[in-house]
Amino acid sequence: MAAEEASSDARARFVAEQDTRWYGMAGVFVLQDQPEIAQLISMWVDPARRRSGIARALVDAVVRWARGRGARRLQLWVTGTNHQAMSLYACAGFAATERVQPLPSNPAVQQVLMVLELTFEKREGEPQ
Repeated sequence: MAAEEASSDARARFVAEQDTRWYGMAGVFVLQDQPEIAQLISMWVDPARRRSGIARALVDAVVRWARGRGARRLQLWVTGTNHQAMSLYACAGFAATERVQPLPSNPAVQQVLMVLELTFEKREGEPQ
């Protein structure tokens, strides 16, 4: 469902598409100064396709990519008011931290850092 669209050793973008139309995407990059940490970014799913498994397939693809690059941790920032996204990430094994920061485009909105400690053994809820 999620195909790698563009990639290098330090970053990748995954897309969910059908008949050349994109229905979802997610990006990931390895932190330059901390190569053991990868960051999931730019997660988006077409509103008409939400709750269809696309988001989870994209997250799973990002986890596999990060693990394949030797990352020990995958992290992401999500707005604290986006309960559906936070639930998705929690179901995928991410845990919310106490770290928050303002959303750059709207400093009145707070983002929460969520992390997934990557192991080389599959944990419940994680992709292989």
